[in-house]
Amino acid sequence: MKKTLLTILSFTVILGLKAQVTVTSADFPSAGTSAILVNDSTPSVTIDGSGTGVTWDLANIVQHTIDTNNFVDPTTTTFTNDFLTSNVALSGLNQDTYFTNGTTEVTLNGFAGDPFGLGVQTAIVYSNLETLLTFPSSMGTSFIDTAGLQ
Repeated sequence: MKKTLLTILSFTVILGLKAQVTVTSADFPSAGTSAILVNDSTPSVTIDGSGTGVTWDLANIVQHTIDTNNFVDPTTTTFTNDFLTSNVALSGLNQDTYFTNGTTEVTLNGFAGDPFGLGVQTAIVYSNLETLLTFPSSMGTSFIDTAGLQ
């Protein structure tokens, strides 16, 4: 009898659990990490429905292009003095993007470089930082933000 009750109670607890991903500052890339992005330019995937018990078949996804985003220490960039509060930068071909990954949010601090390839190096610094994500975040988390440039 005790085993039966324990089994029923265990299944009741398990069925009552719900999984939810929670994003924290540890999930945002830090200096020295890379994010690899793969693109399928002609996807042939059909997503039928959502919710519990639905299976998506992603077997037909093809890797057409690969792009790597390298996150670096902002002090190693040319415009480090314009972004003193940044603790991570996304290094690009013609432009770097500066972020601050804090305990409660990630902010976009600005951009620097020559994004148009005209030979003109400049820094675009936010005077009111743009909040990209608040922590902890999960499905349904929302926030309002106002950002501005200098």
